[in-house]
Amino acid sequence: MKSLRIQILSSLLGSVVLSSVFVSTGCYSSSPRLGLEPIYGRDSVGNSTVAERPSVVRYPWELWPHARTLNGLPLRNINIIKGDEYSARGERENALESYIVAYRQKLNVNEREAIVARVAGTELALGNADRAMKVLTRYFDVTAKRVEEVDGTLSLILAYVYGANRDYDQALAWFSRVNSVNGSTGGLSEAADTGVRTLLESLPDGQFEQIAPRWKEDMFVSFLAGRESYRRSRGGQPTLADPFY
Repeated sequence: MKSLRIQILSSLLGSVVLSSVFVSTGCYSSSPRLGLEPIYGRDSVGNSTVAERPSVVRYPWELWPHARTLNGLPLRNINIIKGDEYSARGERENALESYIVAYRQKLNVNEREAIVARVAGTELALGNADRAMKVLTRYFDVTAKRVEEVDGTLSLILAYVYGANRDYDQALAWFSRVNSVNGSTGGLSEAADTGVRTLLESLPDGQFEQIAPRWKEDMFVSFLAGRESYRRSRGGQPTLADPFY
């Protein structure tokens, strides 16, 4: 018998294409936290100075490469590049405006995948999980991509979008795919690990107890679910400071 994960993944794109009603479930209400990074310069008489300026903290799913397609090719579309510049400064509303302009243009296959990831990911960062889902739905409807053809970065965005819309099994399925596609190593796999942990920690006890057993055949999710079960049994505090979404 196929594992639950495989069953979910094998039917996922069809369910995305056929679904037409999406429910916004709210979002992480506080603004992204800002860290501080040094600015090196010189004062009016030429002495070296060091100041501090805010550095943008990215959400876990905002991992698309700057000014590049999801498979690393240089982008030449000025609106995508401009959007990436805004995004790098934390100006997500301005970034989304530029991305939308590019989204409406005629794009090649790699550019289309890149802009869908950016529009969906930025909508999610702005608290619009329902809009993010609609963007992804439209993309899969047009491209008819199979699960195994979905890029790791886009898979991570899908995981968070499903989680934000409270479809937790689909979210876990996509997190597991991100981990397997990337060989359980690297930034995307680390992001998937963090995503599963924060998702499981966010669930009430009853819901966690319903969901966790369904993933016993998936080594990645079941291992993290086991750790979460142990933490709960010991009355421990959540291990991650940030909420899932």
